[in-house]
Amino acid sequence: ISLNENNITGSFPSEVTLLSQTLQVLNLNTNDVNNIGDAGNAWIGNLTSLRSLNIGSTNFDYVGVPTEFGKLTSLGVYLER
Repeated sequence: ISLNENNITGSFPSEVTLLSQTLQVLNLNTNDVNNIGDAGNAWIGNLTSLRSLNIGSTNFDYVGVPTEFGKLTSLGVYLER
């Protein structure tokens, strides 16, 4: 799913995990999404088929790398700011 520059605001919905078995690309670049800390980012770890994640130019907030990213064993491309 490429949602690049779609003017999405607020927290990105965790319901995207309903696509966890099939979602391979998630591009949220240049949107005003603002998931914060462990609670706001925990859903990312459920996207186990994800191969590419782009959260550049968003307001995802976490100190360091979220531990949930360790579950993304298929992830080959990760882009941030």
